[in-house]
Amino acid sequence: MDTEHWQSARLIPTSGINGQDEAERRATSALLAVLHAVKEFRVAALKPLGAPAGVVECYIEVPFTMADERTVIPDGLLHVTRGKTAWTCLVEVKTGAAELQREQVENYLDVARDQGFNAVLARLAERSLAFGKPVLLTHGDSHYFRVDKPMFLPHLPTGVSALENFTRLENFGSPSVHWVEVFVDARDPEVFTVVPHIVKGNVYPR
Repeated sequence: MDTEHWQSARLIPTSGINGQDEAERRATSALLAVLHAVKEFRVAALKPLGAPAGVVECYIEVPFTMADERTVIPDGLLHVTRGKTAWTCLVEVKTGAAELQREQVENYLDVARDQGFNAVLARLAERSLAFGKPVLLTHGDSHYFRVDKPMFLPHLPTGVSALENFTRLENFGSPSVHWVEVFVDARDPEVFTVVPHIVKGNVYPR
């Protein structure tokens, strides 16, 4: 991964203070700089996401050009290396009353999939916790089907705890081209029921 022209996160960023974009840029830079400098904070934030204990690099506003010529610029990027193992996470930061948009999450997932990154860290956990009811995040175009609960929150003194009301649904993708049906029932405490459907014509001979 070529990081030569990427901008490193700084505790005291050089961006201005006018407008939402600059506020988010400053917040991202300061957050990642502190995460880089404070080991205890770094471990608490990244270990639940699967990051290895290693050398951490923190950058802001790294541009990615997609195959369809879109340019996606995440607020931040974390890159951790340990020996031959590399782990990368995209970061989205919101300040004030700014809302996280669905398109932003989808764009970040596109980048993560295209680049082979490991995680997208945004305000999903925070908002799901505040909502207090079942939340289902769906995405696709990967290579396998799964339903899990990948979000974790700090839970002292025992470390971390799963965010039980947040569920991720990853749809089937090439070469396993099948489909998923989701039932929504407001009378059911879990609300969502996920049913995978296998297309017999797309099953590889065993």
